[in-house]
Amino acid sequence: MKIMKIKGIEVKLHVSTLVIIGMVGFSLGQWLFALTGGSAGWGQLVFAGVVGGLVFLFSIVLHELCHSLVALKYGIEIDEIELYLFGGVSKIKGEPTNPRQESIISVVGPLSSLALGGLLLLAFFLVAPVSFIGGVMLDYLGWANIFLGGFNLLPAFPMDGGRLLRAGLWKRRDDKLSATKTASRAGEIIGIIFVGLGFLEVFLVGIVGGIWLVLIGLFLRNSAANAYEQARIMNQFEGISVGDLVNEFSTQIPPDMSISEAFSGFFMRQKKQFFPVGTNGSISGVLVLDDVKDIPPGQRQKKKASDVMRTVDSFSTVSIDNSGDEVLTELNHMDSKPRMVLVKGSGDDLVGYVGVAEMQFFMRVASQ
Repeated sequence: MKIMKIKGIEVKLHVSTLVIIGMVGFSLGQWLFALTGGSAGWGQLVFAGVVGGLVFLFSIVLHELCHSLVALKYGIEIDEIELYLFGGVSKIKGEPTNPRQESIISVVGPLSSLALGGLLLLAFFLVAPVSFIGGVMLDYLGWANIFLGGFNLLPAFPMDGGRLLRAGLWKRRDDKLSATKTASRAGEIIGIIFVGLGFLEVFLVGIVGGIWLVLIGLFLRNSAANAYEQARIMNQFEGISVGDLVNEFSTQIPPDMSISEAFSGFFMRQKKQFFPVGTNGSISGVLVLDDVKDIPPGQRQKKKASDVMRTVDSFSTVSIDNSGDEVLTELNHMDSKPRMVLVKGSGDDLVGYVGVAEMQFFMRVASQ
């Protein structure tokens, strides 16, 4: 769910985010209830919980926005910011080109959380003498932000602290993949430690909250393993040009051909998911099988390929001289199907496409 747009960056809220907001609000309400000896009214508790949850949500947005704005400064495109159960993530299309960029982009998020936490605690000393409830809220949210900043500085890749670790190792070794491997292993180890502490808390101390530590630990471990695998795959394509991956257009569907003819003569015979639409090598669009299937059989004879095709502008395009890792980044950020990019030749004419199948085929061949 889109909640705002800042500097062209969409901020989306996953439904799971409501869980962490609710937990923060409920915890703040409990803390206030305990400090007042149970004298706080329900209205005050609900107000404190709702406001506290929303302020913490703002804290996460600020944290991720700082990452994104600095990345934009370095010319790295930001797809969106998504908030979810375990915090938030800036979906960055691309990677820092050197350790210094990695360090600066990574550190600004935790610093913003620590700075906001400090400001809230400073405000606590000003507000507490006037409003007890306001003081409790500021104190709680101040320490919550300091915890958020500190937690993110754990050297567990792909968290911010893990990225700082990778940047330091990258600079020292001059080998980004090797640095990523070490930082990811650190993330997996920290994740396993969290899982172990969580189980100890549940079975030895009897605190159900240990389940939360187990979930966080599993999340850290899986995230670290997946992040290294993605980096390893990305590394395979860094020295490969799009020209080595492109699947050239061999056949075209004429724009004035009926959908019925295109379905029987192309899709059914060649068993492909899409075909270019054009004449004499000039591509005007792409006809996708899913779009064809949405048309009732009785209407397919009346509609032409040009009526149903997706225009070239609806697809991302890359040059045949681009690097394969750029295509992989593009495909990884695609939500709609088919996941592919169109390829321009030396004369800017479309010569083919690269999709998930082409990338997978290359990886299979390269592994032989």
